[in-house]
Amino acid sequence: PLALGTTIRVLEENGIVPKTVFITKLLLPTGAKEFRKEEVAPAFHISFSYSLSNRLSVTNDVGFDWDGTHPKPITLESLAFSYTCTPRIGLYAESYNYFRKHDRPDYNAGLGCTYKLNKQIFFDLLGVIDLNKNDNQFGISFGLCWFLNNK
Repeated sequence: PLALGTTIRVLEENGIVPKTVFITKLLLPTGAKEFRKEEVAPAFHISFSYSLSNRLSVTNDVGFDWDGTHPKPITLESLAFSYTCTPRIGLYAESYNYFRKHDRPDYNAGLGCTYKLNKQIFFDLLGVIDLNKNDNQFGISFGLCWFLNNK
């Protein structure tokens, strides 16, 4: 499926106040039939990021995702550690988990890397594993981010 979204900066990090952003996206019913959602699936998150050093940060994210098939949202929480290797290359490890009332929680982990082409464009490659399954389900995701107003 194709996801389109935006990130809106709310607060910059200042002392104990974390960098705070609001994230919204739409998952469009596109792609192969086996992966296509029945409806447009929106998501709304708020993300808090703390710098642990000039290269290491930790981010947590909470919000609601719709899956394109059920009318009620899924609650999301995630925790990620990011490391800036060079001004262009970054690495991250994350745990993200979904919770829906009356359903078993869905636990996932991922490792990824980012490449910053310039001030406005970066690429993201992520490998994920579903921690609930005994059959080692694994996925790969590729992303492109274009900053419209990045000073």
